[in-house]
Amino acid sequence: MLKVIGIGSPFGDDQVGLLLIEALRQAEQLQPYLKSDIELLAVDRPGSGLLSLFEGASKVVIIDAVVTGASSGQLHCWSDLAVLESSGSFLSSHGFGLAQALALGRQLGGLPEQLFVFGIEIDPGAGGMDISPRLQQKMPALTVQIIALLELYRSET
Repeated sequence: MLKVIGIGSPFGDDQVGLLLIEALRQAEQLQPYLKSDIELLAVDRPGSGLLSLFEGASKVVIIDAVVTGASSGQLHCWSDLAVLESSGSFLSSHGFGLAQALALGRQLGGLPEQLFVFGIEIDPGAGGMDISPRLQQKMPALTVQIIALLELYRSET
């Protein structure tokens, strides 16, 4: 089973992980796999609770907002946990973010066999309740990119 977990908050560009999960739920290409091969979860700032969501999955993809200085809407893909754990790129609106949760999971032996993180570059200065127009414009292309990667990961044994 491949679990895809979108992380975010319901505010501004930080909701990109949640919005992409909704777009994936609507994607026709994924419909044949959603009940048997792929599980999609949208989670509001899970902190260390993220680790319990890995149960029953040999592969996990996490989608979250990042700030690296790249262009808004750029898709970053990581599978090297050491890079993720030392990264200051992941947003946390509550003190215990993705990098900390993954470090704890590694220490406790609670990570899946394969873990991929898709970081979506956001503009930290774009405030407000809604996603920024630039990121909204990039959503269809991001959805297509993520579907292609998910189809690849799903088919790998």
